[in-house]
Amino acid sequence: MSKLDPLTYEIKVTPPNEMVANCWVVIYRSPDSIIDVDEDELVDIYFGDTTFTHVERFDSYTTQNKYFYAATAIDRYWNESPISNVVQVDIAKMMQYKPIYKMTYDEIDKLLKEISKKKWTISERINFYSERFLGMPYKFECVGDGPYAMVENWPLVNLRETNCMALCEHVLAMAIKDDIT
Repeated sequence: MSKLDPLTYEIKVTPPNEMVANCWVVIYRSPDSIIDVDEDELVDIYFGDTTFTHVERFDSYTTQNKYFYAATAIDRYWNESPISNVVQVDIAKMMQYKPIYKMTYDEIDKLLKEISKKKWTISERINFYSERFLGMPYKFECVGDGPYAMVENWPLVNLRETNCMALCEHVLAMAIKDDIT
């Protein structure tokens, strides 16, 4: 198990040596340390006899702060081996932020300043801010600017509702800015 970034983990699984031919290897994820192959989530299945890698990517809305993983091998008769060693993932808690449309402009400014201090790539920032827009009310027409706008006909920031173009513009602007000005 290795951590690629705060919300992405890589799990390397090696099929058991006693398997003389290719076999199915199943990875299970559990919210607790007791792996139950009948109840826990199957997150990957692989056929082969070499080490393989499974990448788990969590979004910042993840409420679980840890998960446990284990693997089993399945032969051609579909007999499942006992579970492997259990590994634990401690997920970085990042969802202390409200969605953008529920924030005040001061809260958004504080968020921009806080995120700018992190050494994230532009892609990581875009991903982070995109997730902050989840749940924002969608409006099919102009959301405050444009020639037919009800409010103004010059650019205006409206972070209470969005459309496709405004969403892209807002996410990109937030990803490259360090404050709201």
